[in-house]
Formats: sequence, structure tokens, C-alpha cells
Amino acid sequence: MKFIDLIKLSTRMFRARTSRTLLTILGIGVGTATILFLISLGFGVQEVVLNRITTSDSLSSIDVYSNDETGKKINQKTVDQFSYINELEKIIPLMKYDGQIITEDNLSNTSFFITDPGYLSMDGKKMLLGEMLSKEMENGIVLSSAFSKILGMEMEDLMNEEVEIVLNIPSGEQGQFLEKKIEKTFTVIGIVENDRSNVFVSAIDFQDQGLTEIFLLKVKAWNSNQVDDVKAVIEKLGYKTSSISEVVQQSKKFFSVVSLILAILGVVALFVSSIGMFNTMIITLLERTEEIGIMKAIGATDKNILSIFIFESALMGFLGGVSGVLMGFLVQNVFNWIVNFIAVRMGGEAFDLFHSPFWFICLLLTSSLLIGIFTGLIPARKASVVDPLEALKRR
Repeated sequence: MKFIDLIKLSTRMFRARTSRTLLTILGIGVGTATILFLISLGFGVQEVVLNRITTSDSLSSIDVYSNDETGKKINQKTVDQFSYINELEKIIPLMKYDGQIITEDNLSNTSFFITDPGYLSMDGKKMLLGEMLSKEMENGIVLSSAFSKILGMEMEDLMNEEVEIVLNIPSGEQGQFLEKKIEKTFTVIGIVENDRSNVFVSAIDFQDQGLTEIFLLKVKAWNSNQVDDVKAVIEKLGYKTSSISEVVQQSKKFFSVVSLILAILGVVALFVSSIGMFNTMIITLLERTEEIGIMKAIGATDKNILSIFIFESALMGFLGGVSGVLMGFLVQNVFNWIVNFIAVRMGGEAFDLFHSPFWFICLLLTSSLLIGIFTGLIPARKASVVDPLEALKRR
């Protein structure tokens, strides 16, 4: 039997039993669409969450703190000591002081993070407007997005705003501070996404202020695979460490469990659909018994009959997968639009709630094809062994 003949005979179902065939394909499509919707939702939520807490630099970065138990304090000697760790690409000190930021119309208490350019990227901060700190931009500061609500100003209006800074410097006595006004006018050059009212300033602009107390060190390994080794070395030296990669790993484990649960629900829906397809193929076998007898009487072999039935079921399975993917994307877009519409109306921002990797789409289509093949195996086997004489007696 030629392949073109196989196609012609297998596609007769669309003409002879159109409604039943389309409903069977629709059933497989609904099951496939359910899996696509649920798993893509899991992937999408994971991506949204991780993108909000990480950048590529932050995954290979580590925070290093003083350790009261071992008596290890963070200072310039620590920076010099860490410079001999070969796995470290960058070492950035961070000084933290409370104080006030003064605009033309407002005064706000805040925390100032005085650091080197590059800290924001390593800390996973994402720019909403403007640019990050840089050596070329003198007297520039970056504000957190929380200032927009605190000062009652739009983020766009904060850009290029001139401000003054007052720092509360510890005096050496417990709980006592000295107010130090920085005799410079600073300009807002950027806004980062942050729920806390923090201000980020370049340490270059404070070189003449005599500030030396380091709050923590932000260190970056050459790649994320070295983070655990670097943490072990630093902790062996007596310092405390933490990294966002720990949070990411825990988040991935959590989302893996969620994705597994969603996948099980989707597979159950697809399994129910495959039962309907199996039922369709059995009914097709009963209805076409006489036809099978005639085909065998004029020379069709068992292999020919087997091929026809398997090709029919495989075609229905594959078309069910294609229709399921199309339905899944349609439902995703509608659902995503509704969620984003509500989020924007409530003052939030739009985001893509679904993520469907190409490999996952290919896996779904392949699975649908295989389900069609395996579902049709038993009916195809029964059809191939039909005795032509017995089949013709039913006329």
C-alpha cells in the first residue's frame, strides 16, 4: 500500500464521521490545553518571582557580614584579605548611615548606602528610570521607588531633582549621633525598584568626608558555580555570609513541587480525553468490520489494516495536540489580559503570567501523537486480525 493511499483511507473519517472525529480531537485538545495552561502558569509565576529578586550578577554575589561570635569585623583589612581569593571577581564595600534627604519642599528620614558603582547590579536591584551609579557621574544619587509615595511625587518628577544630604554619624557613645551635613548638592540620576526608602550614593563623592565604617562587603564570584566554594572559604575565615542564590534554590524547589502538582492535574485531564479517543476507535472498528472484510478479500494484508487504524488514531492525537496548543495560548492570553487589567487598575504593573518554553510545546505535541498511537494499538490489532469471511457474513 502506497503512503498516499494510506493517507486517503485514514482521512475518510473526517468525511464519513465528521462530528465524532472532531469531538474526539477536541477532547484531546482540551486535555492538552489544560496541561499547557497549568504548566505554563507554573513556569510563568516562577519566572516573574525570580526576575523580581535576581539579576545575572546577583546570582554569583555574596554578602559578607561581621561575626560577633568569632570577633571578626568588616574593615579595610578584610578587603585586602579577600583580594587574595582567586575565585572572586569583585569586592565592593558598603557603608550604611541613617540620615535625612532634603528636597526643595520636603525632608525625609532615610538610610544611605554609600558604595562603589556596580553594587546595585550585584544586589539584584533593577532600574526603573535613569541610570546606575558610575564613576563618571559626580554627585549623582539613586533613589528607591518608595520615595515616589513618601514624597508624593511621580517617579518621572523625581528625576534630576536636586537634593541635600545630612548623615547621622555614630559619635562613639552608645546611642549618640552627630549630624553631618554634606556640603554638596546631589542630583537624582536614577530610580531603582525597592519597597524601602533607601538612597544609594557613590563612595567617590564621600572620599573627603572621613567615613570608614563598613557595614558589609558585597563580593562576586567569577561564575555562579563558584558561590558555594567562595562561601566556604569566607566562613572558614570567620565571617558570616548570605547569598540570593540560596533564596533562588529554595524558590526553584518550591516551584518544582507546584509544577509537579499542576502536571498531575493536567495529565488526569489528558487521560480522561484519551479514554474518549479509545472509545471512538473501538466504535470505528465495530462499524467498519464489513469494510475490513471487503478490503482483505480484495488483497489488503493484516499489516495494511493495522497501519490504517494506527495512522487514524495518530492523526487524531496529533491534531488534538495542535488544537490544544492553540486553545491553550488563546486561554493564556485572555487570562493574562484580565489579570493585567485588574493589576493596572489597582495601581500595579503589567506582567506576563505565563511562560511556555519551545521544548515544552514540542513535548506536548509529541505526547499527543504518542497517546494517539498507543490508544489506537488495541483497536488496530483487533482490526488487523478480523476474519474476512466472518466480517462478510454480517452483511
